Amino acid sequence: DAGSAETYAATRRSTKEAYTNVRAAIRQQRESRVEKDQLVGVGFVMTRNNFQEVVEATERARDDGADNIRISAVCDVWRKNREAAAARIKAKLGEEPRQFSRFGELLALPDVDAVTIATPDFSHGPILVAALKAGKDVYVEKPMTIHLAFANEALDVARAKARVVQ
Repeated sequence: DAGSAETYAATRRSTKEAYTNVRAAIRQQRESRVEKDQLVGVGFVMTRNNFQEVVEATERARDDGADNIRISAVCDVWRKNREAAAARIKAKLGEEPRQFSRFGELLALPDVDAVTIATPDFSHGPILVAALKAGKDVYVEKPMTIHLAFANEALDVARAKARVVQ
């Protein structure tokens, strides 16, 4: 129906704008905390087929000179989406990310410096807090969380670990 189409269009627009912001954040992080030759690994925790914007954002970031960004891993509970995301990334960027069905496994990777959380709203808070505790910078789709306790904990952990959250 028309309402669903408008909601989808608004969500897609905000997702593209968010990934533009992610590019800027990664560039800012690289300039301030990462040596030029140091690889920045990014992991994506998702539960839907939204990886196209992720790949495009990474391509644009590389075009802007951020050639040290690598999509290290993808996580999706649905195998079909996970495999499609990995195949798309390999086809477009020439490197195949590792695949996980549990976000904790992705967060345990030492070569993943930042994660993007693109999951249902109810799961944003727990994954955000876990990512911060694992020492990752995080981009999380809005809403950041639907529970105030997770928001407060995320703020405390981000400050304590000096992590970037957007």
